[in-house]
Amino acid sequence: MRRTLTVLSALALSTTFASAQPDIPDLGECDMAVADRNADGVLDTGDIFDFIDAFIAQDESADIDGDGMVMFSDIIAYVHAILPCFAG
Repeated sequence: MRRTLTVLSALALSTTFASAQPDIPDLGECDMAVADRNADGVLDTGDIFDFIDAFIAQDESADIDGDGMVMFSDIIAYVHAILPCFAG
């Protein structure tokens, strides 16, 4: 009897966890104008490396948030721009 209850309890737990949906936040729309750095119509690692190169060189094209300075907040802005492109 005890073993039957244990099996039934395990089955109930696995059913509960299997039906649980993760709470995924809405990331917004993919901003290809910002994300696609080389304008080839595809977001890939080349675009990410192009952004990193521009950021390291302090190029004004890396000023994603438009505050006139190339700084850490631009990395965050770029990540926010590209995440929806990968999530879709």
